[in-house]
Amino acid sequence: MRAYIIVEGQSDASILRALLPNELLEDTEIVSADGASAAKSLARSLLVRRQTPVAVVMDADSVAPERIQECRQSIEEVVESVAGGVPVKAVVAAPAMEAILFHDEMMLARVFGQGLSEHLLSLARIQPQDALKKLFDQSDHVKNLDDILNSLTRQDIQILQKSSILQELIAFLQATREFTTSS
Repeated sequence: MRAYIIVEGQSDASILRALLPNELLEDTEIVSADGASAAKSLARSLLVRRQTPVAVVMDADSVAPERIQECRQSIEEVVESVAGGVPVKAVVAAPAMEAILFHDEMMLARVFGQGLSEHLLSLARIQPQDALKKLFDQSDHVKNLDDILNSLTRQDIQILQKSSILQELIAFLQATREFTTSS
């Protein structure tokens, strides 16, 4: 195992499995915890027991810069204290992981077969889960996150990989290759 990615929930894990490059997922395990506290605890345990690089990905549940920084700092303080030289990365999704899907509104319009209203896009900036729920409620054929992820083309995935959250994770996973080969 080259690295672990710890997320708060199953939907976060599904998004990352669908969007991260396959070559980086080959030796990476994405583990879904049951909330923020469990994610931090699991990350600490993996670091101590396995001495393997760990990225912790959590929702900020806010778009306020100070709240995002507090969330990142909280992860770093709790997890890095046991890292002992093993690479650790705190990645904060603002406001939530589902925001990645709104990185390309044209993709969502194609998947749902309709344009996205300004009202919906405004909602997505602060509550992407609620915006997706509205889209699911309005759609006859796309009813859940898996339907969206299964509809993604290679081009869609490449566009979504440009989101800051995925760029941080990709850079971390690429760097862990160097750590695991030198260990």
